[in-house]
Amino acid sequence: MPSVILNDIEKIISEVSKFGELDSRLNELYQSMGQTQYKNQTNLETIVIFDLVESTSLKLKIGHMEAMQKILMHDKICKAIIKRLNGEVLKETGDGVVALFKDPLSACLAAINVIEISNRKSIPTKAALVLGIIEKIKLNNRIDIFGMSMDICSRIEKYATENQILINSSLHDTAMTFLKNYDDVLISKPISVTLKGYGKTKIYEIASKRTGLKNHVKRQLHIEDEQLSTDEKIEMIQNARSEIIEIGEAFQDIAYNIEGRTFSEFIKNILKNGINIKFIITDPNANSRNSSPDYEPIIISQDHFVTLKRLHDEIQKENFPGIFEMYLYEKPVPFAAFSIDPNQNDGFIIIANHLPGIARSKIPHVQIAKTSHPMMFSSHMSAIKFIITNSKLQ
Repeated sequence: MPSVILNDIEKIISEVSKFGELDSRLNELYQSMGQTQYKNQTNLETIVIFDLVESTSLKLKIGHMEAMQKILMHDKICKAIIKRLNGEVLKETGDGVVALFKDPLSACLAAINVIEISNRKSIPTKAALVLGIIEKIKLNNRIDIFGMSMDICSRIEKYATENQILINSSLHDTAMTFLKNYDDVLISKPISVTLKGYGKTKIYEIASKRTGLKNHVKRQLHIEDEQLSTDEKIEMIQNARSEIIEIGEAFQDIAYNIEGRTFSEFIKNILKNGINIKFIITDPNANSRNSSPDYEPIIISQDHFVTLKRLHDEIQKENFPGIFEMYLYEKPVPFAAFSIDPNQNDGFIIIANHLPGIARSKIPHVQIAKTSHPMMFSSHMSAIKFIITNSKLQ
């Protein structure tokens, strides 16, 4: 099978390594855009946003001159690959490039190869790709694009981490079978994200085997009016890499909604992947369970408690890479919490705080990312650790 990496990539690397003057390159860009024949057009195309990761921090870290060299090199890499794969450079953003491709597969290959060369040059970059309807408009001899697809691409790009490529579901569905013709392409499972103004959507990650999948995205702070659905929860669990913590439900919602396998199989499969699970639940036999009448406490059913105890005892006799722990808290748990990989840089917590007089099903939940809101994340993790410390390990 062919490789996703271009066979003339070394030649491209050699070409982009030859620095030219910034002013002359910008003049050439503006002249070429001024000669473009487009007038207002509506087309189905693939938008690609290449963005240098944290360019401001880079300048502070390595100095202005060295950072500018990386910015210019990143620009040349992007433009060389875009040209090589018959794309169109739409505009430069200072620390990034926006491009259009008529062929969705070429757009994917371009992103993978830009990441490949940037990696070799120690340039931190990322890419977002969206297949959708765009409108090209010529203003003052420059071409720009408008429409929802551009907005969505910009929002998806904010979820990408260093050396990561994220694509929308339309592009995934269109290009997936063609990408699988390459034996060194990796495609992730769907990842749920919330795009401002557009709501929840599915995106995917693609990468070469050399780069590898991140299997996570840069989480942000989100507030949702409804409870986390079972399907969303299962998807987050399947994307976990090290640890899952839940205060309150202990997967009770999942236990009653798993299709094609038992709850025991579901838990054991997580542990087989080396992922630790911690459940913190209100002791169903504690006298203090009704000591706070102002809110509806989270009390799991007696049947689910018996299932958990039996499963816990069964797992202790087996040798799984992951660890299963269950804690009993004698008081009603003060909030519902669900955390994925809290010890990882990209960890996050979903919190639903109790509100007096409000049913739990009506309480909005807040998703807090460790990267974007470290203080809020740390405070909630401290509260979770306090509850664990004051609970009985079974």
